[in-house]
Amino acid sequence: MIQLKEIQPQFPLIELIPKPSPSPLSVPTSST
Repeated sequence: MIQLKEIQPQFPLIELIPKPSPSPLSVPTSST
């Protein structure tokens, strides 16, 4: 997890990825 923190500042694009990521993950989780 420490690596992610270092990547966030270097790659601000990652911040946008985790936002939409949980959205689709929530859908399959609800089904299960």
